[in-house]
Amino acid sequence: MRVTVVVCLALLGCALASVASMNMNPDGTMTLSETFDTDAVAVSRFSDDLETTGWTHIWVQTNAANLDADQAYAAGYVEGWLTEERMTQHWVNYMHVFLGNFPAGYIDPRVYTFIQEQYDWAIEQIHNNPEDTFWQQVNLQLQQTEGFTDGYNAHASEEDQKTLLDILLYQAEGDCYDIIPAVMSEKAWVHVLSPLDLRYSETDEAEVAAALKAAEEAEAEAEAEGEATTTPVDPSEAKVTEEGEVKAMQEEEEEEDVVAEDSDIDEID
Repeated sequence: MRVTVVVCLALLGCALASVASMNMNPDGTMTLSETFDTDAVAVSRFSDDLETTGWTHIWVQTNAANLDADQAYAAGYVEGWLTEERMTQHWVNYMHVFLGNFPAGYIDPRVYTFIQEQYDWAIEQIHNNPEDTFWQQVNLQLQQTEGFTDGYNAHASEEDQKTLLDILLYQAEGDCYDIIPAVMSEKAWVHVLSPLDLRYSETDEAEVAAALKAAEEAEAEAEAEGEATTTPVDPSEAKVTEEGEVKAMQEEEEEEDVVAEDSDIDEID
């Protein structure tokens, strides 16, 4: 399998080197070099034009002479290496907003647990279905993600190191607005869509809990009052009542017609 990828990123991708190659060693390991080697397992060229065009561009090509899994990992590695700086910048911006969802100022462990369980399940499916083309592609995607994580960490500072779960969470940014309320109670999370929305903090925890409790009590009270004032109606009685109402309306219309005829006669006289 040979893969050529061209990606345009807004706000993503920068590096000290504009090219990188991932070469296979005799012992089966791979080593990155800041060269443009088309015979490598993967080779990439990165152009950071963010300051001039508002975009960055990355081109990645893999060598079909290597195993698919090695190509996927190497492709991710060179991308992670080359885009480390812009990736770090975007992570800071992303987390500045995303952490507004959590009272303690850090991502709730339950969110990481969900991501970990999904990852473990995917790995299990890959192992249980080695001949399934779908899971083969999922495996390659995860191999590329692992390569990206390792390549990024190889170029990032110690304080900017990321785990595979960090990167998976980062990739699931849009899905997190469904994941978070599913794994956390409403009392521990308030959906943040914009800076104008309510942001949860430890200081307003009691207020949020009180408001939710009051709303639940009001709803329960309204339901109880509705049940108390509503008398069940037998279907047969309802039919009789409906027929009676129709008959009364018909009689009323007939009376109006008679009155109208009498009025016409008076006018003729």
